[in-house]
Amino acid sequence: MQQPDIYAVTGRAKATPRDARLLERVSADVVSAAVAAVAVAPAICMIDKSIVENASGKRNLIESLRDSIAQLLKRPQRFFISRTFGLVAMVYAGTYLVANTTDTFLSHKKGNDNITKVTAGTEKFAATSSTNIILTLVKDRNFARMFGTGVSKVVPLPSYALFCARDCLTILFSFNLPPVLSKALPDNILGMSALSTAQILAPASTFFFFADQKPKSSPLGAREEI
Repeated sequence: MQQPDIYAVTGRAKATPRDARLLERVSADVVSAAVAAVAVAPAICMIDKSIVENASGKRNLIESLRDSIAQLLKRPQRFFISRTFGLVAMVYAGTYLVANTTDTFLSHKKGNDNITKVTAGTEKFAATSSTNIILTLVKDRNFARMFGTGVSKVVPLPSYALFCARDCLTILFSFNLPPVLSKALPDNILGMSALSTAQILAPASTFFFFADQKPKSSPLGAREEI
C-alpha cells in the first residue's frame, strides 16, 4: 500500500536543494564568524585592555600587555573564558556573522543558486555598521568599568558622533568597498584572488582617514566568494 505524501497531507512545501544550500551557507557563516573572532580576539583583547588601563592611570601599556601575555601563556583556559575575551569576541563574531549572513540571504533572495555572492549594498552597510557600533559600545562600557578608575564621566554627543563616523568608515572599507575595488584589481596577486587582495588593502586604507584608528573590524572574517 502506497504511503501518503506527508507534504501533501500537511500542506508544507518540500525542501529544495536551494533551501538546503541556504542552510549550509548559514552554518558556514556561523562557523567562520566564530573562528575568525577567536583568532583575532586575543590580540585585540590585550591591546584594548592596556589602552583603558593606561588611560585611567591604573597601569602603563607595557605592564598591562606583559600581564595579559603571561596569563595567555601560563593560564590559557582562564584567559579564554574570561569576560574580557568574551566581550571582544562578541564584537568580532557579531560583526562578521551579520556581514556574511547578509550576503547569504541577499544572494538567496536574488536567485543566486550557489549563494556565494559578496555584496556591497546599503543593506549590508546598515546592518553591519549598526551591529558593530552597538556591540562595541557594550564592550567599551564594560572595559571602562572593569579596568578604569574613579567615577565615569558623561561622554559628550560630538564624541559619540565621531565614534560612529569612525566605525562606519571602518565597516565601509572592510566589508563594502572590497567587492567594488576587486573589479579594478587583477587576479593572482601574490597568489591571491582580486577579492582577497581588496579585503586586505581596503581596510588598511582607513589609516589615511584616522591616524589613531584601531581595528574594529578585520577582513579575516569576511567571506571569500567561491
